Amino acid sequence: MIQDVLTIVRKEFMEILHQRGSRRAGWLNIVIVVGLLGIYMPITSGRTWVTNPIGLVSFAWLPLFLVMGIVADGFAGERERHTLETLLASRLSDSAILAGKITAAVLYAWGIAMVSTLIGGIVANFGSDKAPGFVFYPASWLAIMASFSLLLAILVATLGTLVSLRAGTVRQAYQQLSIGFMVLWFGFFIGVQLLPDTTKLWLSSRLETLNLVVVGIGVFAALVIADLALIAAARLRFQRAKLILD
Repeated sequence: MIQDVLTIVRKEFMEILHQRGSRRAGWLNIVIVVGLLGIYMPITSGRTWVTNPIGLVSFAWLPLFLVMGIVADGFAGERERHTLETLLASRLSDSAILAGKITAAVLYAWGIAMVSTLIGGIVANFGSDKAPGFVFYPASWLAIMASFSLLLAILVATLGTLVSLRAGTVRQAYQQLSIGFMVLWFGFFIGVQLLPDTTKLWLSSRLETLNLVVVGIGVFAALVIADLALIAAARLRFQRAKLILD
């Protein structure tokens, strides 16, 4: 099983890096992301990039955007390129194919986020506000960021896989994912703006008294449960016979 999953992961990475035949394009995307978030932004921000947790928050959300394009291509791309039948006709089990595609997308996005984070922590020391000594992210911040970033990557990868299984083309899958996240994102902020002032004040006072540790544990647990539920849903949705007929 593990060997079969790794086979799919290697296949997916080759396709991601070659970007449908262009090795340069695949690596260029990685270089641009790492260069922007791992070098340019940290060096312009200086040591505050390391001492302020806002920098790490930006990296925690990075996999959300990196994963979408990969998972949209996962099954919809195979269907569009007429290679899905060949993949499904292989000896690989349904679980191995599904797990391999999700794992590849998660490792790609989460790996870039972590590499950018680590490089940024070093580069920030060479900013304009140089001072004696070397500073780096506190270990607790880094561990929390890595954990939440990984869980978010799994969440989006699994959700995107569910969409890709149903979509006829990569463009359709990507549009559905993008629109869905935009609706959630803007819907949240618009909903907050539409709340009565008394409700806003009450929420503000409640937020000031919240125990951040308890909130963090609650969010962590919610993400784990959501990830497991989506993985189970994807496993139920992945039916080889039906996909071949589609």
